[in-house]
Amino acid sequence: MLKNRSTEKMPRVSVITSVLNDADNLKKSIQSVRDQKYLNLEYIIIDGGSTDSTLDVIRENSDIINFWKSEKDNGIYSAWNKGLDIASGDWICFLGADDLFMPNVINTLIYEVLTAKSDIDYISGKTDLYKNDKYFKTSGGPFEWRLFRRYMCTGHNAAFHHVSLYKKFGRYNESFRSAADYEFLLRAGENLKTLYVDIVTTRMNLGGASNNNIMAIKEAYRARSLNNTNSKFVELVITLKGYLSFYLK
Repeated sequence: MLKNRSTEKMPRVSVITSVLNDADNLKKSIQSVRDQKYLNLEYIIIDGGSTDSTLDVIRENSDIINFWKSEKDNGIYSAWNKGLDIASGDWICFLGADDLFMPNVINTLIYEVLTAKSDIDYISGKTDLYKNDKYFKTSGGPFEWRLFRRYMCTGHNAAFHHVSLYKKFGRYNESFRSAADYEFLLRAGENLKTLYVDIVTTRMNLGGASNNNIMAIKEAYRARSLNNTNSKFVELVITLKGYLSFYLK
């Protein structure tokens, strides 16, 4: 199930998608990857053991998928780690099975990287969020450590990670259900070399573990605590504000 698509000199971009029983959405997500037209793209799909027609969708699009596997896993971050073990890209991006790339976004982000005046570890943009197929809001902003140490102010779904981050900081912590992406970047801390591009890069459907607010507050607290990001007092204030905001809604 592994094959090479390109020997182009442009940086290799690995797109990793995890999926479980989501055939209809996956079909649209795959089409958004197909429409990118980027010449050095590696596309990896990790299926968690689907019992619907998801595998049929994958096989029907095997011409653009470099590698896929289907087996039970321990959740999204388990699937991401499996994808990372396979990926050969210079840049790594995670695209949800029910999320879509905006047109030509990979070319745009790679151009920004190549023309940047300094080395970049992490490049992100904005994400259009939808509820029940209706536009909700646009999320994602620049990486600012004073904000990031309190909450994830960037959009992971719209981000490219340089492979050197994984070589330096390892893989995702699979004990998390929704905040392992945040915890991973906290390991780099304020030294993370970032670039923000003020464009919408993806469309994301709200739902799933990362949008369970109470769990998100608890997991963000644990992510910050693991990395000693804030003092105990500051962390207490941040967490209490999070709970207060949730219960006042």
